[in-house]
Amino acid sequence: MSAAEPGTRPVTFRAMFVEELRARREHAGLLQREFAVKAHVSVSSVKQYEAGKKKPGRKFATWCDEFYGCPGTRTPDIGRSFMQESGGI
Repeated sequence: MSAAEPGTRPVTFRAMFVEELRARREHAGLLQREFAVKAHVSVSSVKQYEAGKKKPGRKFATWCDEFYGCPGTRTPDIGRSFMQESGGI
């Protein structure tokens, strides 16, 4: 986990992904249901990703990178980062 400023929550890879996912969706003017249709996932999954309750897989992260025009941004480290955060590595 990354160090955070005193009085703030630690910044994790998952937190950054969640924040970026929501911000990019909103910037694109998409509702969660519209984004879900484009991403071929359920609205429930989008809500869970954005709430940090569901871990996005490599396929979804790759799709997001390509959809938002930033290929490779999240994909290479997604598995390793989530494993480290959950104590798996």
